[in-house]
Amino acid sequence: ETFTGIKITDVESAHKAAEKLVSMGVKNAFISLGSEGACAADKDGSFYLPPLSGKVVNTTGCGDAFTAGLVYAYYRGFNIKEALRAGLATATFPLETEKSVNELLSESEMCRRASLPLENELL
Repeated sequence: ETFTGIKITDVESAHKAAEKLVSMGVKNAFISLGSEGACAADKDGSFYLPPLSGKVVNTTGCGDAFTAGLVYAYYRGFNIKEALRAGLATATFPLETEKSVNELLSESEMCRRASLPLENELL
């Protein structure tokens, strides 16, 4: 809202805000809607992906995990839609446990949950 002047309240306003960021020079814009999923935009337009389903035990760290998955996928060269899927998939790990770090967290499990190929595993 600070940068675009658009209050994000739903998927439609998230699309508008992401598109506005791109029009302002941002190459790829990602907007999390928390438990409602996320939007992304680039020069080709914007799109929305719903959250991945799973058992909710704890929501602490989900936003951080979303960002980590997004950055990981972007670093690995995945496209914008794949990066958003990776962010959403990584956000599911903290949901499932009371522990600070889910023992299931791994590159291969994140790729499986996001339906992404795993090549030359880093982690």
